[in-house]
Amino acid sequence: MQLAGSFQWTVRQYALAESFMSSCERLLHYDALPGEDERSADAALAAWAPASGTVALEDVRCRYRPGSPDVVLGVSATLASGSNVGIVGRTGSGKSSLLLSLNRLNLVSGGAVRIDGVDASTLPLAALRRAVALIPQEPFLFQGTRRYNLDPFGLRDDATLAGTLATLGMGGAGLDDRVLENGDNLSAGERQLTCVARALLLDRRVICLDEATASVDADSDAAIQRALRAAPAFRAATLIVVAHRIGTIIDSDTILVLDAGRLVEAGPPAELLADDASHFAGLVKASGLGKSRSSSNLPGDTQGRNRAPKVTFGRLSGPEKNLLEGNLP
Repeated sequence: MQLAGSFQWTVRQYALAESFMSSCERLLHYDALPGEDERSADAALAAWAPASGTVALEDVRCRYRPGSPDVVLGVSATLASGSNVGIVGRTGSGKSSLLLSLNRLNLVSGGAVRIDGVDASTLPLAALRRAVALIPQEPFLFQGTRRYNLDPFGLRDDATLAGTLATLGMGGAGLDDRVLENGDNLSAGERQLTCVARALLLDRRVICLDEATASVDADSDAAIQRALRAAPAFRAATLIVVAHRIGTIIDSDTILVLDAGRLVEAGPPAELLADDASHFAGLVKASGLGKSRSSSNLPGDTQGRNRAPKVTFGRLSGPEKNLLEGNLP
C-alpha cells in the first residue's frame, strides 16, 4: 500500500512538472510574438486627442488576423459628434468586429476609420486607445480597491469618484472596498456598473459599448441606461452602442443594421420602422416587443424626434415611446 501511494505521488509530481513547463513554454512563445503595429512616430500625434468625436467609416474592411478572411465588408457611415448610434444585427453579422476596428483591436484591411478627420491608422496606438473608451460585454476588473478600479491612474479625487458611483446607484459602495481578481466577489451587475463608472471618469469624446448590458439584471440595466441618457460625459460624447436588447437603442439618433459583415440599412429608427420590409423592422418584430403596428403610430416628421439621449430616461416620444410601451412589433 505504501509503495502504491509513492507511485501515485510520483505520477502526480510528474504531471505538475509537465504542466508548469508548458506554462513556461507558453510564456516564451508569447514573448516572441511581434508587437502591435505602430505606424507613427510623430510626436504631435502622440499627444493627439479628438475635440468633437466625429467618426467617419470609409469603406471599412477588417479581419481578425493577417491571412484570415474579412469579417466586415466595406462599411461606410458618418457618425456625427455627440450623436447616439445603435448597431444591430443578428449573431455573426459583424457588430463587435466593426466596433473593435475603431481602436485597431481588429486588423483594418481596407478603407479608413477617421476620428475628427484623422486617419486612425496613422495614430500611435496609445493615443488612439486613449481617445476611445470601450465598455466590453465581459467586464474586466483588477485585484485591489474599488478606487483603483475606477481610477487606476489616480487622476480624480474621492468626491468625484463617489459622485460617479452615486450616479449609477452605487452610492453605498466604499472606495476602499476590496475587489478580487476579475471582480469575483462582486455580482455581474456591480462589475459592469464599475466598468461604466470607469468610462464616465475617463470623459472621452468617443465611447463604445459592446453589448454591455447583455448579462446584467434588469435593475443594473436600468441604471446603465439612465447614465447613458443623463450623465454629462456620455451626453457630450459620440456614443456607439452594439445592442443586445432592441429597447436599449430604440431612441438612438441613428441605427446601423449589419448583416453578414455588410451595412444593409442606416437611418433614424422612426424612418426604418416606417418601412415594414426593412431589416430593422424585422429585428424589432423578432424581438417580441409589441403586438401590432400601423403607420398611424409613426409621426410624419421624424426630424428631431430621436434625441432621447439629450433628455432623462423615460421621456421618449413618437414611435420609440410606442415601441417601449408595446404598441409596435
